[in-house]
Amino acid sequence: MNWKVFALVVSLFLIISVPHVSSADQKEHEFFENKIRPLFVSYCHDCHSTAKKQKGGLLLDSKSSLLKGGDTGHLFVAGKPDESLLMKVVGYDDEIKMPPKSKLSTSQIEDLRKWVKDGAYWPDEKTVAVKANTFDIDERKKQWAWQPLSKVKPKPMGSNPWVKSSIDSFVLEKMTEKGLVPASPAQKEALIRRAYFDVIGLPPSPADTKAYLQDNSPNAFEKVVNKLL
Repeated sequence: MNWKVFALVVSLFLIISVPHVSSADQKEHEFFENKIRPLFVSYCHDCHSTAKKQKGGLLLDSKSSLLKGGDTGHLFVAGKPDESLLMKVVGYDDEIKMPPKSKLSTSQIEDLRKWVKDGAYWPDEKTVAVKANTFDIDERKKQWAWQPLSKVKPKPMGSNPWVKSSIDSFVLEKMTEKGLVPASPAQKEALIRRAYFDVIGLPPSPADTKAYLQDNSPNAFEKVVNKLL
């Protein structure tokens, strides 16, 4: 057989054997996945799914469950939205009103009406994978971030004059472990320049420098910083 003829025969066979999906079926599928399934997941699955609860004997996470209906009977009549319980409960026209907390928007109700009118398409049997709520507050409380802080006492560092607070004690402890010693205290001229440049980005005026140098009070530097702030 001529190889071109053989290739043509094989191609025709493949085309014929591939399942054909009509554009109408594709539109129904896209409409369901984009409009209908999200409604069921967002507004119905908390009370009507295998992953969470089953109220009223009704499940809305699979085709078989949907067709079965619940304690009040079948949920819909395919092709007849006006005769369907689903449209009555979402339209708040029945004693049962769903979802109970707030009515769906007009566009959402119309999407459901169109879906039922077009035959209530549902893809091949498949349970929607909805992760069950596994939040355990008692277990979460064991996480380190929620544990109360324990007070850590600094290691005694003797009467080192460099230590002015417990933080200094921790710093000095680590410095000692590394064989380091604290730097000598900065002169007052250096301190005021550091404060000015750090806070306002400008050097102190001669008058401000003179006033600070002549201030011998224990909180002289604190007053400079408070003034700049």
